[in-house]
Amino acid sequence: MRERINTTPQRPSDRVARLPTWRGRVAALGIVIAIVAPLLLLSSNAVGTVVGQGATSNSEGAVVGQGATSTATPSCDSADDYLRVIAEREVQGDYAGAEANAESGLNRRQLCQSARTALIAKAISSGLKVLLSGKFAPTDVDAQQKEVDRYFELMERANEAGVEFPMTDLQIAVDAYDSHPYLARAAFERAFKAGTFRPEVHRDLLKQYISALFNLGAWYTGAQPGSELYQRGLSYLCASHRLAKKFDTGQAEAWGKLRELLGPNESDWPAPVATPLLKSGS
Repeated sequence: MRERINTTPQRPSDRVARLPTWRGRVAALGIVIAIVAPLLLLSSNAVGTVVGQGATSNSEGAVVGQGATSTATPSCDSADDYLRVIAEREVQGDYAGAEANAESGLNRRQLCQSARTALIAKAISSGLKVLLSGKFAPTDVDAQQKEVDRYFELMERANEAGVEFPMTDLQIAVDAYDSHPYLARAAFERAFKAGTFRPEVHRDLLKQYISALFNLGAWYTGAQPGSELYQRGLSYLCASHRLAKKFDTGQAEAWGKLRELLGPNESDWPAPVATPLLKSGS
């Protein structure tokens, strides 16, 4: 039996699909590029520094969390170089040089706050040392008042800067007692008003205060009798005598000096200089 050959033409769908021509390939590639290119562009824009919602990136491009705002920390100068020089001056006992270096350092505009505070503290402590080590003019009342003004100025500067003052009022009073009695008097009275000096308790300090008044009176009465300074000296001697009598300290130096200058009749003696430790009429 002979094999029958199908001579019926095949339909296009029954034939094997042909590979696309080169024109078709180019057209297909163009379509793919048109679809993929925008996606690649979006992806590249998403890469890099990310700033969260409501956030601002800082100057270094770091990621800042949601709701945060970054601010670049401004650079500032330390005072290490000045503090080293100041320490050397202090060791040498050159407190005026230490104070000058501290004030010079404070003129720098870009100082860190901690550096500024450290320099202010050094300026105050060195300034106080200069004050306590300065020369005392026994009869120069104006110079003595400037010492007290300087003392109060340093204390106020410390308060404004939030810096602890290097010495208490009583420490200053004791330190100044021998060489700066007018300053010692001011420090004692300040401590008395602050409640840190209690005459009934601090008997030794009370005696120093009374002696400081006597010393001032003795120096001032060395001036021309009848002069303003001489009369001031008499009032200091009277205050010293009244306090010694009031608190029964046994000190009689002022009493003896007044008898020497004015005679034994106390009714002829002038009123004492004002002092918070001595009430009027006592």
